[in-house]
Amino acid sequence: MQSDPAVGQRLPVLRQLRIITMNLEQQPEWLDLKALQQYACVSERTIREWIHWAVDPLPAAQVGSKILVRRNTFDRWLEAHAVKRVDVRGIVDEIMTGVMR
Repeated sequence: MQSDPAVGQRLPVLRQLRIITMNLEQQPEWLDLKALQQYACVSERTIREWIHWAVDPLPAAQVGSKILVRRNTFDRWLEAHAVKRVDVRGIVDEIMTGVMR
C-alpha cells in the first residue's frame, strides 16, 4: 500500500502550525513594550507613537512607569488599520478625461 504524497507534504506544515499555535498560547495576555515590539516586529518608538495618536490610539494601560497592551486588543486594533487599496489608474483616467475636455 502506497501512501499519499500530498499527506507527507502537509505534515511538516501541520507541525509548524502546531508549534506556532503553542507559542502563541504561551504568550502572556498582557505585553510590555519590549514584548509587543517583538510580537509586532516594529520599534518601541512606533508603538509609543501609536499609543499617543490623537485619533484612534492603540489602547494601553500604564501602571507606574510600565506600559502594557493586551495582546488580543492589539491584534484587533491592528486589523482595523488594514491597508486600503486605491484605484490609481481610475484616478489618473478621471483626471486625464477632465484635462482632455
